[in-house]
Amino acid sequence: MSYRVIPLERFKRDVRQLSKKYRHIKDDLRELEALVAENPTAGHTIPELKGHFYKIRLRSTDLRKGKQAGYRVVYYLAQETETVFLVTMYVKGEKENIRPKEILAIMKQENIGI
Repeated sequence: MSYRVIPLERFKRDVRQLSKKYRHIKDDLRELEALVAENPTAGHTIPELKGHFYKIRLRSTDLRKGKQAGYRVVYYLAQETETVFLVTMYVKGEKENIRPKEILAIMKQENIGI
């Protein structure tokens, strides 16, 4: 079974901003979308958030350092509708981590009921 993958507006803004510095980001994201569509629990759960929030590492072909120094993508799995919502994205070297409160604020701003 393949899940639908829907990027939220915040995610799209993150990609636009990052694409100024990382030219191949859209190619890198195709790999991620295929992965989470087929295996939506591929990431690591975010334990502070009750629900189906995941964070996954994504290699950046522009950095050439592997997944560990690459992108971090936060997504929400809505199993009842077989949908994966891409919530936000950042680069590990530019932002250490994202707080659960930030993630919940994004979901509220995007009007995604959880």
